Amino acid sequence: MGLKFGSLHNELFWLMLLSENSFKNWIPYKLLGNSDDLSCEWLYVGEEPFLEPFFDSTIARCKHLPENFERQKNVTSLSTMLEWSAKVDAAETAAFIFHVSRCGSTMVSQLLSMHMEHIVLSEVPFFDDILRMPQTTNYTNAELFKAAVKLYSQKKTVSEKKVFIKTDSWHIRFHKEIRQMFPQVLFLLLYRRPDEVVRSLNRAAGMHCVPQIIDPQFFGIRDKVVTITEFYDYPVKVIGKYFESYLEAAAADPNLLLLNYNEGLLPIIEKISSRMGIIFTADELAKMKERLLFQGKQPQLYFSPEPEIESIADKFSGAFELYDRLERIRENMLREPAF
Repeated sequence: MGLKFGSLHNELFWLMLLSENSFKNWIPYKLLGNSDDLSCEWLYVGEEPFLEPFFDSTIARCKHLPENFERQKNVTSLSTMLEWSAKVDAAETAAFIFHVSRCGSTMVSQLLSMHMEHIVLSEVPFFDDILRMPQTTNYTNAELFKAAVKLYSQKKTVSEKKVFIKTDSWHIRFHKEIRQMFPQVLFLLLYRRPDEVVRSLNRAAGMHCVPQIIDPQFFGIRDKVVTITEFYDYPVKVIGKYFESYLEAAAADPNLLLLNYNEGLLPIIEKISSRMGIIFTADELAKMKERLLFQGKQPQLYFSPEPEIESIADKFSGAFELYDRLERIRENMLREPAF
């Protein structure tokens, strides 16, 4: 099966897993090697649900579990990953949550996770690694991505039925590819006024707004970012590209919802619930309202609304033109019957 081991003890342990078909609660969390010789490292995640705002925090927590204390890494070939994915008891992929960053997607994910039937996977690094890796000679990115999604969607309880995948913000650039992989799954596209998004990104830049981390050409941006001013204004260009991708998706894909942060997060949850037939209990709704008192990314801190922006710089004119077009499409969707 192409297994790779670092010690006899490790080999016997993995063979036991295979013979007992008990690889439940193990996930592939890191790609190793290069595109011509890739393998994956596995992490034990235990029985606890994924409740952290971001999956990086889940990984950090799980690394302290005893099963992950082995000195040798638990590594297999990609073929083993594909084989194991066909055997797991996984919940159904119900929706992908796309977002333009700083638009309430973290909180929406947190609120959805409060339903006992829901698994929420928030910005899983392994998913991004597969989507952005060069095409391998032995496997397609699509089959690897679908296998990874299934392994991460393993049921921890009998009540878990639906999986919500919150993407990284730049994954809207993979809309066509993900739609081909999941033709029936609802896509939720969250966004916000561009000046409000950029104000937040200028305070704390996400990796998509650092040209040295994600090449501007990935977004179709050809301008060089050299000066401090160009770096400060770079998020405006990125958000504009996100809006362009949103417009392309909305024009081609009837199975999506456009959701504006300024509608309010509870109304957004109500829209999602109505579209998907989700019913929250009174207790779950009470927990959601309590969760809204705190910040999405830092749940230990109280939420404080940002002040309104009084003036809009000329640099936002192009982004606002795209934003206004999205708003018109969203308003038309509200008047049309559900898909």
